[in-house]
Amino acid sequence: MDQQYFKKLHWDVLFLTVVNAKQRIIILSEKDVFDLCQKEKNNGRVLREIEFVHAKIPEGLKKMLGDVKKGAAQEVTKGEK
Repeated sequence: MDQQYFKKLHWDVLFLTVVNAKQRIIILSEKDVFDLCQKEKNNGRVLREIEFVHAKIPEGLKKMLGDVKKGAAQEVTKGEK
């Protein structure tokens, strides 16, 4: 998981700590990220009220999303030069 993704996830978790909601759920499509979040929660670093859910994405869609993500990263990199 890259640093920017981790920061975004961190801010999402922090946001959920201040909202008034019946449930606080973060849905994650990447199993390794889900496992990391669960580990952090089990170690007491994330509030018990926040629930992490792993959503399996079909392989074809996963490949398409990966291609889009790669293209977006290339666009951002072009703008930084």
